[in-house]
Amino acid sequence: MSMVWMRMLGQSLLGAGSAFLGMWLLMMMAMMLPSAIPMLLSYRPAFHGPGDVKAGVPIFLMACGYFLVWLAIGAPVYLLGGWLATAAMRWEALSRAAPRVAGVVVILSGCVQFTSWKLAYLGRCRSPQSCRIAAGREWSRGFTTGLRCGLNCAICCSGLMLIQLAIGVMNLTSMVVVAALITVEKLLPGPERVVQVSGLIAIIAGIVIGAGVF
Repeated sequence: MSMVWMRMLGQSLLGAGSAFLGMWLLMMMAMMLPSAIPMLLSYRPAFHGPGDVKAGVPIFLMACGYFLVWLAIGAPVYLLGGWLATAAMRWEALSRAAPRVAGVVVILSGCVQFTSWKLAYLGRCRSPQSCRIAAGREWSRGFTTGLRCGLNCAICCSGLMLIQLAIGVMNLTSMVVVAALITVEKLLPGPERVVQVSGLIAIIAGIVIGAGVF
């Protein structure tokens, strides 16, 4: 069990949650920036002329809106993870079942990769037209557009992120693999094959995890 879910002696829930959210935000930035930067820069001409440095302000605010979505997701993730960690410490049956549950989550997340729903949201994530520039002043246009893009991205990547959480939120190997898959899905042409291959790998990995090989 990862100690990331456990509070230090004398630490309040608010303090532990804040520390987790800080770590979560840094992790999301490391994982999502490789695929998000091209998307963010593609909106620069919509705010100003191609050579106008002032376009950096709404683009920055767009990034803030984008990562605010991921930060908001971290709050329920921490509460649920903390509850499960505490329950696993109290009930031996749940602790013994944890690897099998993790395996099932990974298998189901792999199955999601084969659905038309996944491909539909991936198409939205890859298409600049899906995150239309919001109306209003430039700062609000950037921020609200970032919120919309972040929501699309979070839904699209939900299966892969569940795999990350099931294997271990701070597992560096799974973090690198999931970040690479997200980047390839969003940036390379013809992502359908990559999505299916990653789904198949996830299903096999889930079976191995559930069987207790690792």
